[in-house]
Amino acid sequence: MEIKPLSEELKKKFMESIEFNKDHVHVIEMMDGWAVKREGSKKILKTLPTKDSAMDLVHELKNVTKVYVHPTSGDFTIETMDNG
Repeated sequence: MEIKPLSEELKKKFMESIEFNKDHVHVIEMMDGWAVKREGSKKILKTLPTKDSAMDLVHELKNVTKVYVHPTSGDFTIETMDNG
């Protein structure tokens, strides 16, 4: 079976289908605190010393519909926001 490369049009459609939700924010426990970043972004908005302070920042951000909290334990929680 021969595998052919995707056409540019198919690549574009594929990339559009896996777009990230920029209205979702992730709060991730790190060694030096809690990092806050928008889904799909490589950039961390800010690292704060506590989960509570990170969540305070999230509540100040605009256009956030969901927050994913990732502690180092491996469990995570999802909070739905109403400030969309």
